[in-house]
Parts: sequence; structure tokens; C-alpha cells
Amino acid sequence: MTEPWWPDSPQAAAARFAWLGFGISMLGFVLCWIPFLGIFFGHVFGIVSLVLAIIALLRPFTPPFARLGAVAALLIAIITLVLKAIPVVNLL
Repeated sequence: MTEPWWPDSPQAAAARFAWLGFGISMLGFVLCWIPFLGIFFGHVFGIVSLVLAIIALLRPFTPPFARLGAVAALLIAIITLVLKAIPVVNLL
């Protein structure tokens, strides 16, 4: 007999936003150093991870450790977006 499907708890759903945002921000930070393509990757992944981190921080059920991951994702996303906004760094 199969087990019934149970929806995720609010804590698990909020933590998923935080860790997904952290993973995307790390991927975007690494890919933003590719010459010429990094401009696109840096902006796209930076904005997506910024939105996911803000959603995770605004949800009331986010666990404390996942909230720390969301703050780290927010900082990495901001650093990535700032680096890609500087024209000289975009040429590297």
C-alpha cells in the first residue's frame, strides 16, 4: 500500500526558497566571471536570487538557519549585481 501524500509544512516551503536562492546566487557569482556571457548570467541569476532571498526573508515561518542562508544569498546577489554594473569589471 502506498503512503498518502502530505503537503509540506510551511517551514519546509520557506526553507526551500532560502536554499534555492542561496544556490542560484552562488551559481550566478561563479558564472558572472565568464567573459562577455558573464554579463547576462550575472544579471539574470543575480535578480532571480535576489527575489528568492527577499521572499524567504519575508515569510514568517522561515527557520533561523535557512534565514541565515537567505541573508547570505541576498548579500551574494547584491555583490554580483554591483560587479556586473561596473563597466570595467564587465570586460574581464
